[in-house]
Amino acid sequence: GDFAFSARLAENGRCTITATTIDLEDELEARYPLTFQKHKRAIESRGGVCFFGVDARLLAANATPYKDFRSRFEKVIWNNPYVDAAPLQAHRAVAAQKAHKRLVDAYLSSAQSCLRGGGII
Repeated sequence: GDFAFSARLAENGRCTITATTIDLEDELEARYPLTFQKHKRAIESRGGVCFFGVDARLLAANATPYKDFRSRFEKVIWNNPYVDAAPLQAHRAVAAQKAHKRLVDAYLSSAQSCLRGGGII
């Protein structure tokens, strides 16, 4: 998305936000020309940071930027992507749902590496 949820959390002022997305920055600028930069600025102006091209399944990887996330966070919030399988044919809908389950499972496993002791997802 356009980082709207992360911007709202940052504006609340109770935490410093590290927002990530699998999309590249220029893709978000093109997709959300009216809102993306405003939300990014809201995060960064409150000490937060935005990372682009981050695959939520690979958070435990030993490569940049993933290794920088290791044991860094007290809380991790993931905006689960919505898979609209309704308009698909039945066999494609089942395949989409299975792929989505694999994505969620991989994320939950990977995100553990980002938590400090006692952290929560």
